[in-house]
Amino acid sequence: MNNAHDFLAPLRANYRDRAARNSNTLSERSRGPCASRGDLIETAAGGGSVDAPARAPRTAPATKKAKSDDDDGGDGDGPGLELLVAKLTERLAAMSRPALPVEIDLWDAGTIGQYLKRSTSLVRERVVCQPSFPAAIRLPNGNGQRMHPLWKAREVIDWAESHREHKTA
Repeated sequence: MNNAHDFLAPLRANYRDRAARNSNTLSERSRGPCASRGDLIETAAGGGSVDAPARAPRTAPATKKAKSDDDDGGDGDGPGLELLVAKLTERLAAMSRPALPVEIDLWDAGTIGQYLKRSTSLVRERVVCQPSFPAAIRLPNGNGQRMHPLWKAREVIDWAESHREHKTA
């Protein structure tokens, strides 16, 4: 494997571990809801139980993988996993927006809730209505109506820090 794809190694290992766990639990699921934990342990150990004969563990059917030009020939995951990771990386990059500096950012009630570790409804009902909380900014929409309230991030942070308890020595 070349160094450009070394960052995929942990993802591949996780993928293989999950696939192994899923194939191991197939035999347990096939027993149905009537099997007890002891029956499952005995069956997995190769013993058998009074209720049901021992079954061989189910495994995923072996499939032949066509050799492709994209395959690195290494770990058997093939180009599919790398393609999936590349697509996910692109989508995450498209979804994430650059962070604005706190000095100019405007926060809505949901963002304030995340900052204060409170729910959005609690922020709307009990926090922003306090007289000491900073004044909201309501931008007009195309019809001249006021939109949802926004607050300057720096003012909200300053307000929250003003409520810090001071230790007495």
